[in-house]
Amino acid sequence: MEKACLSIFVYTNFQQSLISAKRFLSAELEDLEASLEVDVDKSGWLEVRIDGEDAKFALNFLKTKYGSPAKKAEAGIVYNGYIKSVEEDKILVDIGKIMSIPRKNLKNLGTGNAKQVATRFGLIPYFPVKVQLAKEGNILEFAAETVDMLWKWKKSPMDRVVINSSTRSKIKAAIKKTGHGRDILGVEKLGLFENVVVCKEGTDGPGIVAEIGPLLNSDMGVIRGT
Repeated sequence: MEKACLSIFVYTNFQQSLISAKRFLSAELEDLEASLEVDVDKSGWLEVRIDGEDAKFALNFLKTKYGSPAKKAEAGIVYNGYIKSVEEDKILVDIGKIMSIPRKNLKNLGTGNAKQVATRFGLIPYFPVKVQLAKEGNILEFAAETVDMLWKWKKSPMDRVVINSSTRSKIKAAIKKTGHGRDILGVEKLGLFENVVVCKEGTDGPGIVAEIGPLLNSDMGVIRGT
């Protein structure tokens, strides 16, 4: 048996989350001789246990794709983590250890303090990000992959709504119930438990939040397209 924790944090509806995680990750390994079980470690990270002829390869594949919680950040390594919280002057990110991205390291995302930057780009708690150790001190900065993705969304003509702790099926049901199916291009997976609703051009993202928000027990962020 091979086992390890992945950089996927389980924070809501544990039983259903584990069912969803097992289904999703098992599909990733469908072409391998490997069977997977999932659990949550004491810190909340998703733990996978894999049996089978391809177990070692399967585990390395998942660790490469999703990362593993780290006890410290080292120079030259890109880490998978999630946003723990947003404060006035910094964004806290958990990579296995909670570390800070201070305002000075957010300049590549435009002007304003950390809260204003987070609001501009829909950065809410549990938003999955890629980060790396900054050149100065024991602090982080967003990796190029995350920065490029955020600016791509911002420069798009479509608004996007980031939603945590809801499955795609629940989000789609809320969109259908509120009659906004015609206003949405799709729901894209951002993380295992986080999704992005892509609005059609001309559809108001904050308006979608106002409509579907009461039906979902989720944090939501909006990226206004330009």
